[in-house]
Amino acid sequence: MNEDKLRVGIVDDEFLARQTLINYIARYCSNVEVLFQAANLPDSITEINRHRPDAVFLDIEMPGPSGIDIAEHLSEEDRPMVVFTTAYGEYAVDAFGIRAVDYLLKPIEVARLKEAVERLREQRKPSSIQDAVLNVSTLNGSKIVPVDEILYLKADGSYTELHSKTGSTLVISKKLFEMEHKVSEDQFARVHRSYLVNLQHIREYIGGTKPTLKLSSNTEIPVARSRKEEVISLLKARESKS
Repeated sequence: MNEDKLRVGIVDDEFLARQTLINYIARYCSNVEVLFQAANLPDSITEINRHRPDAVFLDIEMPGPSGIDIAEHLSEEDRPMVVFTTAYGEYAVDAFGIRAVDYLLKPIEVARLKEAVERLREQRKPSSIQDAVLNVSTLNGSKIVPVDEILYLKADGSYTELHSKTGSTLVISKKLFEMEHKVSEDQFARVHRSYLVNLQHIREYIGGTKPTLKLSSNTEIPVARSRKEEVISLLKARESKS
């Protein structure tokens, strides 16, 4: 079993509930780090995007948007693993409908908390998000970029533009074909002589005489006719695995 530290957040509108869970985790769950706590949707989304936790313990019944609303607000690739915490058992069906790892009824029992943590460890991806980074040389020095934040790489003569989902663009001091060897072929695909696309950000394939890919940012990337069939096959293969 992977005993690397599990990084989690806690979202609950009740201060006492948050503190109780934090104390339980500190006392009974080894190698679990609480990165943040939040009491509402805006704060929780901000903290999740900032810390990129492995998992979130998420209360369901809260004033305003519920915990399920918070989970649904995040796209699947941005959503950490979720353990719902609530005093109301009737939400279980909805909770597992969005692939929650576990569902803890309040008051939370230590034994059930330990079970939930073990399930999180078992389901955590082998390569944690915080370790999936790309070290690149830019015109302004070296930068470390989380791979999941990269939308696509675009050729620019002897350089490569790295376009991020945050809206920023880095100019890398390498050609695109060199960058192609630095990224995983399981996550990136060369769809055009000038574009290398992060597969997890592809939302739609648009056919026609000039096929394109629509990304999570709504950016449209051209697909070379010579690569059209390869791209379609690749997308179908990924869809069948999901």
